[in-house]
Amino acid sequence: MASALTLPNTAFQAVEGAFAPGTEAMEVLTCTKVTANNQGEITVGMYAGEPKVFFPVNKLTGSELCGFCKSASCFMLYE
Repeated sequence: MASALTLPNTAFQAVEGAFAPGTEAMEVLTCTKVTANNQGEITVGMYAGEPKVFFPVNKLTGSELCGFCKSASCFMLYE
């Protein structure tokens, strides 16, 4: 079960064990991709109380999030 993480208003925090090591994750509100380090941690910048939602990139196919469309007529929003 995932645990809640409370951070100060402006911070960078490594989220321990968030993913398996090397997993690519997408922050789906801004379509920003990160990769988990060797401990499965991702570093998350937090500003002004903005929410962050991370999802494994390999699970986004067909979701219509961040350019992962169901049809060939869509475009990618990230590099």
